Amino acid sequence: MNEVSYQLGPDSKSPPRSPKTKRDGFQLNLEQGVKWLIFIYFLLWIFEGALRKWFIPQLATPLLIVRDPVVLLIYFIRLYQGRFPNNGYIVACFLISSLGCFFALTFGHGNLFVAGFGVRTFLLHFPLVFVIRDVLSRKDLVTVSRWGMWLSVPMTLLLIVQYKSPASALVNIGPGGEGTSVFAGAMGKHRPPGTFSFISGTACLYPMVTAMWFSLYFLQKASLPLLALSGMAIFLACPVSISRFLVVGVVLVVLAGFVGLLRSGMVNPGRIIGGAAIFMLIIGLSTLHPEFREASEAFGSRWNNSTSERGGVQRALVGRVLDTVTKPLAKGFEIPIFGHGIGLGTQVGAIYASGARSFELGEEEFPRVMSELGPVLGLAMMILRFVLAWNIGVQCLRTSLAGQSIPLVFGAAAIPMILYGLWGQATQLGAFAITTGLVLAWLKQAGVRSC
Repeated sequence: MNEVSYQLGPDSKSPPRSPKTKRDGFQLNLEQGVKWLIFIYFLLWIFEGALRKWFIPQLATPLLIVRDPVVLLIYFIRLYQGRFPNNGYIVACFLISSLGCFFALTFGHGNLFVAGFGVRTFLLHFPLVFVIRDVLSRKDLVTVSRWGMWLSVPMTLLLIVQYKSPASALVNIGPGGEGTSVFAGAMGKHRPPGTFSFISGTACLYPMVTAMWFSLYFLQKASLPLLALSGMAIFLACPVSISRFLVVGVVLVVLAGFVGLLRSGMVNPGRIIGGAAIFMLIIGLSTLHPEFREASEAFGSRWNNSTSERGGVQRALVGRVLDTVTKPLAKGFEIPIFGHGIGLGTQVGAIYASGARSFELGEEEFPRVMSELGPVLGLAMMILRFVLAWNIGVQCLRTSLAGQSIPLVFGAAAIPMILYGLWGQATQLGAFAITTGLVLAWLKQAGVRSC
């Protein structure tokens, strides 16, 4: 670009103002607006269930898609800026979803609304992952992590209240102000949902918060009281939730955190003593809580019952994961080549198609995707998700080997949501978008521009 010089005349006090100044300022305002919309998305994800249960239950059904207008506004702004993400993942997801919609209307259920909802499930929130990566700065990521850690404290207190209250209590009321939002746990106790509609949201939140805890610990951006309070909240939530998915998710992140400590060069006498002191403080204060022992027994009972009935821990965990993949593949020839129709496997799609709330095509994600899209498109969608998870995992390990371990802990929280998260369920779809966006954003901070 040619440079233009300006000569000051006798009446001139400054060079002419660049014609791009106002536009640049407007672009900065748009960028800040997108950040705020992402924060609003995050808050709506957490409190969407509270709105559906306690504050405006009469709008429980529309609130299922309360985050969709926020996503669309984010995309509109990014398109206006000329910065909408464009990569192979998004193109592949668009093609698979479009073909799935076409086949659903021509060879499948033929319901336009159900097909549209299915496309929304696969496609609408997917590009948000890459918008989060592109927009959030290091300062923003630290701020979000600090929010999450502080939020974990009242969330755990709410879990304890719900755990102690009857299933019919107001604090446990279901979406729409009817029924209950809790599921059976063990020893007469139930699994509390927190502010979410059901326990699945809580089970997605705490692994994410654990990753936030480690990220601020690595960066030394959190005070000792915050580390202790949030750590104790996470530790207490594990047994109180009576959720195996939550506990396994937290354990995966903790293991990644310890690996990160070893690779980050932070293992020195001072850090070891400080970390041990924080850990002992968390354990000591948590075990003093009167509900801790009872909740631990209830969780242990559910864990033992579920694993013994399925042939032990290996069969119950590893076998279940493998079954969700191998069984749909084995039944691939029984599924119509074009599937039963995109959207039919979601609860919303089932209600509009048949009038019944059910998981007609399978409760796990792989069976649902295969049944909806058919063996060809369904397998293509799952391969797409596997490739994304694989590339993120590889980059997280590489950055950890280079001494930057924050992506690794967020990767431990995100990869299960990419591979096995129930995207047909609104809360888990939001959890996928947020956790995957955060790990990509941290990878960008570590110098990784793409996955």
